[in-house]
Amino acid sequence: RLVADAVGMVQLGLRKDDRVGRGPVFDRALEVCLQCRKRAERFVRELDDLEIDAGEIEAKTKRDLGRLLEVVKMTQAGDVAEFLREYFD
Repeated sequence: RLVADAVGMVQLGLRKDDRVGRGPVFDRALEVCLQCRKRAERFVRELDDLEIDAGEIEAKTKRDLGRLLEVVKMTQAGDVAEFLREYFD
């Protein structure tokens, strides 16, 4: 319960100074939650529209679907080992 309260405080944007003195376990849980949030925020940023390449996304989607199709074919093959040998030759 204390950990959930600490996570809730972090989600509400409260800081360590805003705690209401619930004890050392709560204080430690809040500290850990705040540290995790800081680490996560380092890697989160908005994308610039210029960074998005629709052609690249389409090509990746086609590659991914092609690989998925090959996996489906492999599962339907009578001899999976032979299918893999032919695939990698």
